[in-house]
Amino acid sequence: GNVADSDGYDYTAAYENPNNAINSNGLLPGYNDYEGKIRGTVKLPWDMRVALNFTYLSGTRWTPYVRTPWPDVGSRSDVFVDTLGSEKYSSEHLLDMRLSKNIRFTKKSNLEIFGQVFNVLNTGTTLYYSSERLGSSLFGVPGAVEQGRRLQLGLRASF
Repeated sequence: GNVADSDGYDYTAAYENPNNAINSNGLLPGYNDYEGKIRGTVKLPWDMRVALNFTYLSGTRWTPYVRTPWPDVGSRSDVFVDTLGSEKYSSEHLLDMRLSKNIRFTKKSNLEIFGQVFNVLNTGTTLYYSSERLGSSLFGVPGAVEQGRRLQLGLRASF
């Protein structure tokens, strides 16, 4: 679990260089310690509904590293500065809301009109920092934040 090959590189010899194993024990990156969800729906008059979905995610783990050259091969190596997963991003608090209205035509057919707001709280939580500690002026600079508040309107026909 310490080596990802999603970028297509061959990691079969990832630990042949002992520098690659420095601080490689610990919590895996991308891991949330805690996750919680609360979901609920309230039925309103006139065949309308409000649905809420709240999600709490404790911050995912990351590890500061130093990028160094491999003189024998001419490429670079990333060496962890601290124990794997020693740093933690901020927690995420996500609230989604949905308001819908059903219009019945027959016993088997209806039309649902709905509006949804995703990320109502719009906290702008940082999801990624540049984690190369030495040799980079970008260390600690946010690289990604939660997607902003979004509104979706729609129709759904059932028959």
